[in-house]
Amino acid sequence: MPTPTKYTKSVTSDFKNGKVDTSALWVDISDDLSIVVALDPGNGIQKRGVNCDIWFKDALPEEQQSALTTRCWDHDGEPLPSEPQTVKIQGQQREDNALPIAEVGAHGADIDEFTPNFCDRTTWWPESTGVEDETLTDSGDGLTFESAHPYWIDLVSGKITEEIALRSTYTPVVSINGSPATRRSSFSDTGGDYSVDWDAGTVTFFSSQSGNTITASYYYESGSAWTITPPEGKMYSIESGKFLVTTNDFNMTTSFHYEVLVGEYVAGQSVYDSLAQLVDTAAGNLGVLEGPIGTGVRALPAGAYQSMGVTYVTTRDLYNSMGMSLRIRLGNDEPFDGTRCTMRLLGRVYDEE
Repeated sequence: MPTPTKYTKSVTSDFKNGKVDTSALWVDISDDLSIVVALDPGNGIQKRGVNCDIWFKDALPEEQQSALTTRCWDHDGEPLPSEPQTVKIQGQQREDNALPIAEVGAHGADIDEFTPNFCDRTTWWPESTGVEDETLTDSGDGLTFESAHPYWIDLVSGKITEEIALRSTYTPVVSINGSPATRRSSFSDTGGDYSVDWDAGTVTFFSSQSGNTITASYYYESGSAWTITPPEGKMYSIESGKFLVTTNDFNMTTSFHYEVLVGEYVAGQSVYDSLAQLVDTAAGNLGVLEGPIGTGVRALPAGAYQSMGVTYVTTRDLYNSMGMSLRIRLGNDEPFDGTRCTMRLLGRVYDEE
């Protein structure tokens, strides 16, 4: 289990200008693609006298500690700009091959949420439907058993960030004559009693189960929407949204919807039909792309957007007392083509007055 870890830096000796702006430093670290472990919004970055405590959600590997040291030294201590500026960001690729195409708004420090993978139905847990103790059907070989639904929710294979918090709810349970069997790990070629084909919704055993009753409790995909709602007495200020895709095979094959709800009523929305539209309305973009993203009329050509002015969109303030929430979904609940496309939202939490 991840353990929040603190790294203490000296303001006078670890920062080149001898000063720190905690909000700007948060942005600097968050934007460093070589630091993969996320900052811990619960503790944040705290300046205490001549020291600066930087909290992460888990311990940093040695190479990421070195990157943090460099990032702190390069930090100039100046506050975030309050006026729009022109930026040019060179294209960089993360370890997981996710590339930020567009970023809207400013960074927050309290809310750090990740959506499902909009290219993979098996990660669409928010609207999924649960099934309990369904009797599976033997395909005829005594090894593979079929369920009534494809696209089982898979939050055990490293497909989405911070999925570990959801595993206790969404991990399937497969039983042989009422006794739970052991699933082979997604990261192993040995062990366990069975494997799962998440797309097909089938279970394959490694020894014959002919004549046995195989049951499964699982969740399956029922829609693409992901929603964030403030808890009672709180207001969410959503300040930043990063649209991330995998560069080598992504294709925007349907529309992308960003909706503010009051109850079930859509009070405001942005609908994007192409990557170009996302970039046009962004606060910042990649800058230089090494190759085209996608194909067809929705694609983003290489080098199409090498620099642009920063524009800050209206912050999405969500009030619990008004029944407000933010919903992100795909047109017709159809996935994008490709391997990976997610969105990361950052913001702040306030007490309602």
